[in-house]
Amino acid sequence: MSNWAALAWSGKPAAPECLVDGTYIRLLHRDGPATPALVIFGDEVSGPRGTAARALRVGAHPEADLYEILPNGPNWFPVTETGPMVETLARDKMDKPAVALGASMGGYGALRYGARAGCTTALAFSPQARLDPAMAGPGARHSGHFRADLHHDMEVSPAHLPERAYVIVDPEDAHDLLHAELLRHEAGVDVIPLKRMGHRTEQALSSPKITEEVLRAAAAGDREDLARALRRGQRAVPRYLARLSMACSERGHARWGAEIAQLPEREGKPLAPDLRMALARARAELGEPMAALELIETLIVDTPTNPRFWRALSEQYEAMGEAHAACDVLELALEETENFQLCWKLIQIRFSLGSLEEAGLLAEMAGELWPERFGQIERMKTRIAKAA
Repeated sequence: MSNWAALAWSGKPAAPECLVDGTYIRLLHRDGPATPALVIFGDEVSGPRGTAARALRVGAHPEADLYEILPNGPNWFPVTETGPMVETLARDKMDKPAVALGASMGGYGALRYGARAGCTTALAFSPQARLDPAMAGPGARHSGHFRADLHHDMEVSPAHLPERAYVIVDPEDAHDLLHAELLRHEAGVDVIPLKRMGHRTEQALSSPKITEEVLRAAAAGDREDLARALRRGQRAVPRYLARLSMACSERGHARWGAEIAQLPEREGKPLAPDLRMALARARAELGEPMAALELIETLIVDTPTNPRFWRALSEQYEAMGEAHAACDVLELALEETENFQLCWKLIQIRFSLGSLEEAGLLAEMAGELWPERFGQIERMKTRIAKAA
């Protein structure tokens, strides 16, 4: 087994050693002979659970030399603690070649501290450039995490970057694109677009073989091979296939949409929820509304508390001209989910049907269940009263 293949192996690893246990982050190490070493920066979700490497599908082989920098929450690697910690890491690996990886908050960490950790390459999936409480709209997704005492020195500059630094981003995600452009303009990172992946571009590491190809190309500085490997990897990601299928259906190519949504079935795999939703959309566009309803109903049976599926079912009935059936669906949905958006949709449909008494009673109930929506509900009650 090659060193690169060892990095992407999916077996059960040995327990790591904790090198540093700080206030905000921990540094773990599992020693191994493989080259290069992997330095994984955890994100705000997988990091606190200690599963950052597993989330990126790397480093599981017992020969892998794996360092993990795990945050205890969305603290964005404060420089006062992270700086000395990665210098400890750099000394520990004794000049061994290394690649820094991370997604989301972890992607920021890989860029900001990759060179300081002694890495020659950084691979950052959908990273944030900084936290800025003044940001509004696109770019402000995580601004609420800003703390002046921790995040006054967050900017990524060229001096922070390893020899090679790549940012992988979905250009259709406005937030991530803005931060990727900031990183490109201010730090000079190489931005690689990966469409229809949303904020989860790291899911393109969809198999050990793909992961091996991606790491090899990144460490060699081969941008074109890296981009090709990522595109091959994304073809196995349900999220990507679902978005591609939806795009085809929306543009009048529903038959293509249906074929794309069913690709995993050809390999004997079950369809993920996103793919079943995409297939339902394609069936509806192909003039098979009952087939679309049946697909969405299977999702509700599997996950009756998911408001997204209930909303899709009600919208399908509306598209079929069955507004009363849509109302019945939404009433059932409220019993399972107690979701304000579904209740609001039901009020609007009842109002449009002229069922003003039912709409008024629903608005009264909504006011009791969601007092934080007082202004919005009161305005609707006024509209109902004027129409009565």
